[in-house]
Amino acid sequence: MLELGAYSEEAHKSVGACVAHENINYLVAIGELAKDYVVGAVEAGMDKKRILHFPDPESAVDSLRELIEPNDVVLFKASRGMHLDRIIEDIFEDANKK
Repeated sequence: MLELGAYSEEAHKSVGACVAHENINYLVAIGELAKDYVVGAVEAGMDKKRILHFPDPESAVDSLRELIEPNDVVLFKASRGMHLDRIIEDIFEDANKK
């Protein structure tokens, strides 16, 4: 969505609103543009207590490790430019060792 230019803010808010309308326990937003996910989710009625925002992927690792439970379904949406794949490995590192 980085490539959407002027439409980027609206598109991010729309995704946030979709999250709010589904049976999703938490929205974890990472990065500057992800603030618009948060705005869209809040405007659509999602409880702010179920929304976490982090400035960069590295700052999210510890919180996600604590939040994610065995058998949880976790969906990640990110551009390649966010390098989220690196922290996904960090988050699930302990689980893979078991």
